[in-house]
Amino acid sequence: ILIRQMIEVRDRYNGDVVLPVPDVDQSPTLDIPTPRLIAMSIDSNARRAASPKPTIVCPAFKPSKKSQDSADTRRKMMYSKWTESQLPIKSYRAYRYLCAYGTMAMVVVPDNQTRTAKIELRDPLTAYPELRDPSDIRAPKNVGFIYGRSIDWITSHYPQAQEFFSNAAAKEWDTLWDVVEWIDEYEIVIGIMGPRIPAYSPQDARPYGYGGWELARYPNKAGMVPVVMPRRVTLDRVM
Repeated sequence: ILIRQMIEVRDRYNGDVVLPVPDVDQSPTLDIPTPRLIAMSIDSNARRAASPKPTIVCPAFKPSKKSQDSADTRRKMMYSKWTESQLPIKSYRAYRYLCAYGTMAMVVVPDNQTRTAKIELRDPLTAYPELRDPSDIRAPKNVGFIYGRSIDWITSHYPQAQEFFSNAAAKEWDTLWDVVEWIDEYEIVIGIMGPRIPAYSPQDARPYGYGGWELARYPNKAGMVPVVMPRRVTLDRVM
């Protein structure tokens, strides 16, 4: 139900709605889509929320100058990762998600090229955190994500996937492939679900008996789920 409501808001925001014709006799009564008002409301609130940038504070462990210099180095390193992850740009879309959907999803993942970490923004429509009570404000213990990637992207990041695509019946399709990512406190698992045709339709267009493929599985060295998925504060929901 929640995802269906989010999709309705998205379609009105994008203007992908069928406008009712009130002059036609016996026409069904439809909800007024008001896509322009919805887009203006979402964009206005999101821009105001994302305009002030957060401040990173790294306290020193000891009052010595060496400890203070180390804390300042940590703070500058975090700011540099924000810049490399393009967080100022992603924050505008993240707040659009929060204003329109009541939730958003950000995740910190390892960067194999720089051997550090980077921040990624995920679509809340295809993010599946652990079910929790609205009054339960702890971090989720597991989160699943689904996102689309091309065959070239998958094989460049995971060369072992070439064996999978060499035998895949849909390898010639001009479409994205659904990649599933599972994160819990202990492990991170990446896999291929199948070709995205059509995109999230009730109709399943994948070949019968189609099976997925596990690309990678490695321990979660953070010891926690590095995912932020807040919920809008309401009368019956804390966060």
